[in-house]
Amino acid sequence: ERERTGAGRHVSVSLFDASVAAMVNQAANTLIGGVVPSALGTAHLVTGYLTLAALSTAASLMVF
Repeated sequence: ERERTGAGRHVSVSLFDASVAAMVNQAANTLIGGVVPSALGTAHLVTGYLTLAALSTAASLMVF
């Protein structure tokens, strides 16, 4: 609709639904692969082998 009219829409998502959706990788690794998740701090496990994390430096925010 935004491309056609230029107007957006309001999307309502509960905090619980968003939290469950964010944990889908961890849940799949645990339920299917039997891998117990460890504490990641501010990092996010993208796959069973790739982790994304942010590091704040004096110059900028680095994502690795």
